[in-house]
Formats: sequence, C-alpha cells, structure tokens
Amino acid sequence: MRCWLALSVLLLMAMPAVVFGRSDDPAVFTDPAQDAVIRRTDSGGTRPLLPAATLPDLLSLTLRGWVPASPSNIFGGSAHAQGGSHVLRIDIVFAGLLNPPGSIDPFDYSPTQYGPSPVYGFFEFDVDRDRDTGGEMTGPAVFRYLANAARFGGLPTGSIGQRTARHGNDIDFNFFSPPYYERSGADFTLALCGCTSFTIESRTDMSDLIFGPGETWTLCGRFFQRAGGYQNASIVTGGSTVGMYDPMVRLQFSHSLATDRTTISLVFPLDPQGAAMVTGQPVQPIDTVIDTPTGGIPNHSSIQEALEDVIQGALGNNGGPLSGPTFVLTDRWRNEQAIDQLNYTQWRASAIVGTTYAFSGDAIYVWTDVGFEQVRGDMNSDGQANLLDRDAVSACIAQYDGGWSDADGVVNGSVRIPDFAYSFSHCDINGDGLIDAADVAFFGTFCAGDWDRSGSTTPVDIAAFIQAWVADVIANTTVTDLSENGSAGPEDIAAFVQAWLSCL
Repeated sequence: MRCWLALSVLLLMAMPAVVFGRSDDPAVFTDPAQDAVIRRTDSGGTRPLLPAATLPDLLSLTLRGWVPASPSNIFGGSAHAQGGSHVLRIDIVFAGLLNPPGSIDPFDYSPTQYGPSPVYGFFEFDVDRDRDTGGEMTGPAVFRYLANAARFGGLPTGSIGQRTARHGNDIDFNFFSPPYYERSGADFTLALCGCTSFTIESRTDMSDLIFGPGETWTLCGRFFQRAGGYQNASIVTGGSTVGMYDPMVRLQFSHSLATDRTTISLVFPLDPQGAAMVTGQPVQPIDTVIDTPTGGIPNHSSIQEALEDVIQGALGNNGGPLSGPTFVLTDRWRNEQAIDQLNYTQWRASAIVGTTYAFSGDAIYVWTDVGFEQVRGDMNSDGQANLLDRDAVSACIAQYDGGWSDADGVVNGSVRIPDFAYSFSHCDINGDGLIDAADVAFFGTFCAGDWDRSGSTTPVDIAAFIQAWVADVIANTTVTDLSENGSAGPEDIAAFVQAWLSCL
C-alpha cells in the first residue's frame, strides 16, 4: 500500500509537465543550488584567484515570449500569453550578488571594475535541435561548454556527450579530429566574455560604478551573437566583423535583496515584427545589414533574419559553395526554414560560467558551474551516476596508472594528471588533479532513490524519474530501465518507488 500511494503521488506530480505543456509556455532549464566549485584552467593551478569573490552558482535559465512595455523600457512589460511570440526574453538566475564582467584584456586587465564578484560565461542555444549544425571554430571553441564540461567530473547527457573533450589532450585545436568539441550544435550564444567593451546605459545608483545590492543596471554591447562557425557562410555587415551576426543589444543586471539573487536578462526579437516592437519603428524587410551607424535609422535584427542568412549561405547564395569547417557546420541548413525554428520551447540550452584570476596570465577563466543536462559522475552520458560509472573511473585508474598520462610515473592506484589544471580528466570527479580512490568512493554517497543526485531524497526525485521514464517510453530508450530487461516499463516505476522509500 505504501508503495502504490507513493506511485500515485509520483504520477500526479509528473502529469502537468508531461500532459498539459503548451507551445507558448516558458522553457525553463534548472541547475542545483550550492553546487559551485572551483575548476582552474591555469598551468600548474597556482595563480591567485580574485580575493573574496562570490563563486557564480547558476540556478536557472528561462526562455519566454515577451511583450515590451515600450521601446525605451523593453525589460518592463509582460509575458506573451498566446502562441506566436515575436519577442524573446531570456532570464538567467544566479545565487548571491554577482557583478558585470570587467575587462580581461591583458593590456587593460580590470575584472573587478564593477565589483569584486564578476561573472563570466557562455550560454549556448541550439535552436534547430540538430547537433550537426552550428558551433565554433577551434579558437573560440576551447572556451565553450563541450571543451570544459568534463572538468566537473561528468559528461553531458545524450549523444552530444560523445563530443565532449574528456581529457586535456583532447583539446588539440583540430576541427577534424575527434571528439569534435567544436561541433556543439549551438546556433546562438549569450556571451559574458569580458573580451568586448560595453556601455552602461542606466543604473539605479549613480554614486559609483560598483554594481551593489538591490541595484539594476542596463548595459549595451555585443553580448548576443550567432555561432562563429557560420561566419564564412555569411555576408552580413554592421557587426564586429563581416559575417558575424552580433548586433548591439541591451542586457540587464538586477539584484534582489529579498532573494539575494542576481538575474541577467536579455530581450531580443524573434522576427521582424518583434524588431519593430523593440525599436518602436515600422517593420523592416530582412536584409544583410545590422547596426546602422549612429545618425541613421537603426537596422533591425532578429533570430529569423540571422537564420535566413545562414540558409542562404548553405544554398551558396552568399558567395558560392562552402568548404571545410564552414560546410560541416552550415550545410544541413539548406533544407530548413528559419520561421520553423522560432519556437523557443523546443530549443536546447547549455551553459558554463565562472570567474577569473587576480592577475592576467596564461589562462583567463576559472569555471565554477555548468548546466543543464549533466550529472556529476556520469561517465557514459546516460544521465545517471551509478555502478557502471564507478567501474569506468576504476578503469581510468587501471589504464593510466604509471603510464605516460600519470605525472608521478608510479603504479600506485592513483593517476596524477600532467600539467593540472590546464589539463583535466572527466574521471577526476572531485577536481583535485588526481584520479584515485576518492573519485571511486564518490559513487557510494548516493541512495538509488536520489535520482537527481542532489545528496538528499525529496519529491523532486520522484518527478524527475517519471519525466525521464516517460521520455524513455516515447523514445524507446533505457535510462530508467532499473529492471535491466531492455525497456522502460511499469516494473521500473515500482522498482524506483521501492528505492525511493528505502532512502527515507
């Protein structure tokens, strides 16, 4: 009776998300709280960090349709209540007070110019849900999610996990060598890189240039950009360089005293109608120009316009046939329609965030959190951290212990990662530069009913399991096949309920 009572609660909790979702509902991506950790990237791992900085701890990212209050107040307004939204709003929430990113230019290194806790990071959006379109060339790719996610002791869930750089020597700056971390599927990125200038358009406290508690700032800069892998297929002008679709946008930083959270918001047009709403001007036709110089009528930008340009490039209409990496990342767009990709509820999102160092040097970012489809300890991208993953970590030790990939060169049950923390391994779950018994022991800390691996057993685990189970049934996959009979069925729900109850 106790088991089936829990099962009834489980089904009721899961039904709204599975059955009653609408195409115009917000798309919400969440990440566990209090999971921020330091993941250095400097050679030797000894450079001083920013003193007393709050580590960026990502909590959520929300995509929703938006109706701006006015062109001068685009962050005021209301969520779009029906389908066919013309404007997109992105809200990214962090724990604590974080500051806008200061410059990381080695000739003007001032990361804390807006406060002691700057946030850096990249939020990538796969709008066509095709991992074989979009991404970055080898240079920018090394700062993105797939090149760094393994630093957090796990791989992304699903097939994209196989493109993750698992070890430092996977970062070879070669687009055509596996694991193809450059081919992320991302079509757009919201970038907090500290590498481009921006202006402060408005702020609630004019007494200083420090973003403080309870403040709201509006920044203007090139924060939102189409994937760099599309640049050579494009003829757009008016961005940072020819082919780069990175218009000037307004970005809002807002800190809540009540919740002690920092929200970063972007409002951006989905289509030409949305661009007219944001600018307060008549609808303009789609073209290949963005950001008309000061003094002229602003040239409108939108997701649809950026994608139309990619499609034309794939068709050869922007200058002839494509080749090399540009062809690989762009060609499949020849069969797509831009307007079909504006439903943001179908987009995928990934994120990597962090801070930086006290002084300029051989590395830029100190990563602290990743999102959103990644489980710490998941070695095989199946969304779980279980005995199979523990065995994979043990296999890492057996394979590399005492070999050329072991900096101590001794067979001692421990692998010391060479040139840590510039280098790394997904098997180093606790991020200490060693693959050893401590990483194997990680898998003994979770009860089987703790589905989200948060360290505690709550109703959230029930809802998460049921949603994963429904996805398995629809896709004929086996993430929730606890009975190990080759498919997800009612017996797996019963097995999970028993496991969940045993954890209480």
